[in-house]
Amino acid sequence: MRFCNIVMSELINMSKINVLKARIAYLTIWVGMMVITDISLIGWIIGNFNTSTTQLIFGSIVIVIAITISATIIHRQINKHIIHLGEL
Repeated sequence: MRFCNIVMSELINMSKINVLKARIAYLTIWVGMMVITDISLIGWIIGNFNTSTTQLIFGSIVIVIAITISATIIHRQINKHIIHLGEL
């Protein structure tokens, strides 16, 4: 009976490990998309700084800041999941 409990606890732990790995992979994809969008938008701002309207440039800068903050928050969540994964 003790052997069954050990096996069941290992299966439950494996399940938690797999869930954490999936979350890390999913969040990593989102961070990657945010970084690519951020870089592209910064390039657009640099390329169109002289020809675009002030409102459009200002809005783009606000969006770059928002995307950067969001990517940083998600990156911190990834780090927390990695630390928690190491504890299992």
